Amino acid sequence: MKKNKLEVIPLIDDFSQWLAEADKSDNTIKTYRAVLNQFHEWLLSEGMDLNHLKKKDVQQYITYLESQNKSLATVEKAFATISMFARFLKKLDVVQDIKRKQKDKKNQEAPDSLTLDECNHLLAEVKKRRQPS
Repeated sequence: MKKNKLEVIPLIDDFSQWLAEADKSDNTIKTYRAVLNQFHEWLLSEGMDLNHLKKKDVQQYITYLESQNKSLATVEKAFATISMFARFLKKLDVVQDIKRKQKDKKNQEAPDSLTLDECNHLLAEVKKRRQPS
């Protein structure tokens, strides 16, 4: 049976209050509420709800977001919000070992270093630009 949206709002309000008591900024709370509301809407569309959150629900939502070609940042924001919500619920098991796409490792490689000649050339260019005309 699908739950009415209004039945879960107090839970989101309680979560928001918990965040405020943890000294989270107003913007953080606003963002978490928005993301949690989107998650809640998706859960309702799938016949589930926040009150009975399970690990499989979280995994399916993350998989859904990825299948919708959401950015890595969006997926990670959703996962971070759900993780914080799980902490609030004292149900950390629902976010354990959730599979998510990882950032492409080749983009994280350190750039090649400059040679001594290249460093000297750049230094000379900087000095030349700093000299008064």
